[in-house]
Amino acid sequence: MQNIDESELIKLLSKFECDKDEDIQNFITNKEKAIQYERLQKARTYILFDENQIKEETIENLDILGYISLATKVLSVPDEVSNRFRKEIDGLSAKIHGQRINEFSTYLIGQLGRNSRFKSEELPGKVLLDYADSVISVAMNSVGGRATLIECKNDSKLINFYSENGFKIVGNEPDENSELMIQMIRIKN
Repeated sequence: MQNIDESELIKLLSKFECDKDEDIQNFITNKEKAIQYERLQKARTYILFDENQIKEETIENLDILGYISLATKVLSVPDEVSNRFRKEIDGLSAKIHGQRINEFSTYLIGQLGRNSRFKSEELPGKVLLDYADSVISVAMNSVGGRATLIECKNDSKLINFYSENGFKIVGNEPDENSELMIQMIRIKN
């Protein structure tokens, strides 16, 4: 996103469609939230294109296959989370100076979305997740960290998808619209 003229970028982003999740669509198309987060250093958004199309097309003819948006976030764990799980998240201990650790630094997959014009067979969610993991791994190897956080709607398909990919439910938190989001983390060992 950093190498494209902003007006061209806005036109490109406005073509993204996500019929299944309005929040995923709105983040990239409405009010240029992705661009604003980029400017403010709040998140990085990565757009996926067909490699062959990039070589042959101009920007205005490109189709966005999907995108991911990554950030950091402090995870506040609920009191009912066991000391064993806290230690697993921290890597060393569940307590510091005798006090339970309640907050953990994480890498947040803030958005993970596929364009509705493409079928899951053309771009499986696992490909988007693997791409997010590859970017997060670079950050982990550069500055440390061990936990990746995802916050998803309380939807059994989403929860199963993330569970199948190594994420565990740690709690829940309302989003900016007061909708309850399930917080799931995966620990890198």
